[in-house]
Amino acid sequence: MASCINAENAANVSSEQINCLTTGGKTIESLPEETTPIAVIKYGPPGSGKGSPVVTNQIEALGVPIDNYVNINVDDIVEHVKKYRKNTVTLRNRKNKGLISNGNMYTQLATTYFATRTVKNASHKSIDDKLNTILLNAIGGHKDIIFETTGSRYNGAHPFKWLLDMLHAKGGYTIVVIYPILATETLIQRVISRAEKQYAEANESKRMYRAVDPASIPKSVENSQRNFKEFIIPDLFEKSIHRVIGIRND
Repeated sequence: MASCINAENAANVSSEQINCLTTGGKTIESLPEETTPIAVIKYGPPGSGKGSPVVTNQIEALGVPIDNYVNINVDDIVEHVKKYRKNTVTLRNRKNKGLISNGNMYTQLATTYFATRTVKNASHKSIDDKLNTILLNAIGGHKDIIFETTGSRYNGAHPFKWLLDMLHAKGGYTIVVIYPILATETLIQRVISRAEKQYAEANESKRMYRAVDPASIPKSVENSQRNFKEFIIPDLFEKSIHRVIGIRND
C-alpha cells in the first residue's frame, strides 16, 4: 500500500500512515478481535525469503486470512519514505559511476537506513516508536499479528523476548515462529541479485528495498542459527512458543 505513506522525510511519517501500511489500507480497529489470536514471528537472516510466497502460504495455512493480520515490519515503513529512496538512489548511482567503492556504498546505505528509522519528530517519536505503539494497540485489541525479525545479532540475549513478554502479558495468543532455511551461499547470491537489480533500475519513484552487504551474510546466518538454538528451541519446549515451522526455501 504505497499510497499509505507519501512523506518527504521520516519525521513527517504519521502514526495514521504507519497504521495504514501495517493493515493494508485498513485500520487496526476494523480487524477482527480474536478469542485466540495468532502471533506469527517470521524469523531468519536477510535474504532468507521471509516475504516469499512459500512463507505467506504457510501463514495462510494457519487458518486466518492474510488480510486480517497487522503486519509489523519496520523496513516496510522506511522503504516508503521519499528521502530514504532519494538517498539510496544517489548512493547507488555514485557507485555505478565509480565515485565510491562497493564497501563504502553499503556502509553509507546502512547509515541512511538507520538514520531514517531512528530520527525523531517534534514530539520525540521515531518510526520505531510509532510502530511499537501500533504493535501494543494490536496486541491489546487481541488482533492477529505478523512480526518480522532477522535474529542476526548475537549478544547473549534473546532476540525478541520483549515481544513474547508482551504477548504472554495479554494472554490468549498462539505464538508461531516460521523459519525459512536455505544455504548460506544461496542467501548471499539472493542478496547480491536483489541489489544488482536495483542498481540497474535505481529510481526514487519506486520502492528501494533495504540493502544488505553480502559480506555480512555469513555472520548473520551464524548469529541467527545460534539464537535459534539457544533461545527459540528452549522456548518451544517450555511452551513460551507454541509452534516452530522450519521451511526449506531454496
